[in-house]
Amino acid sequence: MFLDPLYIVMIAPTLLLSVYAQFKVCSSFKRYSKVPSSRGMTGAQAARLI
Repeated sequence: MFLDPLYIVMIAPTLLLSVYAQFKVCSSFKRYSKVPSSRGMTGAQAARLI
């Protein structure tokens, strides 16, 4: 199977960027999932209120 070097040059940065973005999303979710809301409501209660 033949792979064009330009294909690898274009895919590698895209793959690295997507891995970095996934890491940032996961770390942000872990950090903020432990923060309580200012009114002490759950997400379901806030959705019902809206």
